[in-house]
Order: sequence, then C-alpha cells, then structure tokens
Amino acid sequence: MVGAARCTESSQCRSLALGARACGGPQSYIAWSSATTAEAPLRALADRYQREQQAANQASGAISTCQFMVDPGAVCQAHVCRPGSGAAAGPAAQ
Repeated sequence: MVGAARCTESSQCRSLALGARACGGPQSYIAWSSATTAEAPLRALADRYQREQQAANQASGAISTCQFMVDPGAVCQAHVCRPGSGAAAGPAAQ
C-alpha cells in the first residue's frame, strides 16, 4: 500500500507503527508519503495487523524484548520517504 513513498519534501513524509511485540509496543515503523498514500486506509490496515499480531502473540504465548522502540520519524531523501533518526518533530513524527 505504501509503495515507493515518493515525496518532494519532508513535510509529506510520515512514520507509522506496525505490528505488536509480545511485551507491548510496535514491532517496527515504516515511512510513508502523504503525497502518494491515503492515510485512513493505511492506518486501518496497520490497526488490523496490530490486532492480529497481538492475538497471535497471546495465543502462542510469545515473548519478546521489553525494549521501547523510538518512533524514528520520516524524512524525504532522494524523493523517497525514509525512516528518520528518531529526533523528528512535527508531521514526520506522526
């Protein structure tokens, strides 16, 4: 759904939490572009994936590290949204 995450400026780039760790929090983050991807369907898909992963973790008794994963934010580099350094603020950190 995210595809190539094309952008012309960093204000178009966003990060989104994906999945669920057994100990809590997201499994990872992806960078996506508001210029090429509709937010509502993307968030709905990410929410569904999180719920499914939480259910699978509970059903299997999975364990994971309880380390907090910082949202890296997202930046536009070479016209593609990429994960940032974690110090992002504003729209890129959403």
